Amino acid sequence: MEKTPQEMLKAYVDSQKFSSTTEIMNAMKEMFRDKTWHGKAFKSLLERYFG
Repeated sequence: MEKTPQEMLKAYVDSQKFSSTTEIMNAMKEMFRDKTWHGKAFKSLLERYFG
C-alpha cells in the first residue's frame, strides 16, 4: 500500500530526530526549494501548523 504525502512527511520528521519546529521547517523548505509554487504552498502550510 502506498503512503500518503502526510505519512511520508511524518516518517521523515520522525526519522530525523529534530529538536525544534524551526529545524523541521528549514529541512522542509530545503527539500522543496526547487519547486517554486510547491515550496510557497508548503511553506504556507508549515507556517499555518507550526506558526
